[in-house]
Amino acid sequence: MIDVRFYPEYFCTSLQLKKDIFLPTEYKNLPLSEQLISELEKLDEEIMNVIDWGDPGGESPMSFEERERLYEFAKELCHKVENELGENYNVIDCSDWLKPE
Repeated sequence: MIDVRFYPEYFCTSLQLKKDIFLPTEYKNLPLSEQLISELEKLDEEIMNVIDWGDPGGESPMSFEERERLYEFAKELCHKVENELGENYNVIDCSDWLKPE
């Protein structure tokens, strides 16, 4: 079984394959549909809006509702990744950091 971490993060893809350590991987290197790849790329773009890059330690420029929507979108995509990859992959969901407080 291959471990894949679903971890939306800044400046890389949201999926990381485990070799000796988890490393970001190109979506096209996994058996994923073009539709899901497109949705994952959209998530990757939206993740960049979580931080105010002019003040990275400050508050997020996203409203609570926007952040909640992004969190729900990430959860939905994680389930789609699990379904498409199937039983040969163990998908580890690490997206809870997105949940608004």
